Amino acid sequence: MKHCRKHRLPFLKRHRKCMKCIREQFVLWRERNPEKAALQGIRQRAKRCGLTYALTTESLPKVPKVCPVFPWIKLKWHKHEGRQQDDSPSLDRLRNDRGYEPGNVRWISWRANSLKKNASIRELSALFRDAKKVRSLHD
Repeated sequence: MKHCRKHRLPFLKRHRKCMKCIREQFVLWRERNPEKAALQGIRQRAKRCGLTYALTTESLPKVPKVCPVFPWIKLKWHKHEGRQQDDSPSLDRLRNDRGYEPGNVRWISWRANSLKKNASIRELSALFRDAKKVRSLHD
């Protein structure tokens, strides 16, 4: 069995690289192609959730400089850090009864998308009213 010179690990079947070399190559590819990497994850999520998926790199909207929901957040891609950051771009479906299709998606901050993920309008309104009430008590 052949081994990698860099890591001294065995090559994987059908590859001429060890697992560490393959991982390093994938991380570099993600850093150089963040939109394509995001599409790959979105495609897998759509399949797992039974949603339609019809996006291509050409049909994907451009990532804006700032979040359309929270304009004080500047969107930026992060190098592989293991988890999303609040200012990471996140693809939002405008109508949740439809899948990932051109015209039904936009880029917003991960923070905005995570807040609206499971909350209803009623819950968000209650949260807003409560935050206003608490703010007025301390002002």
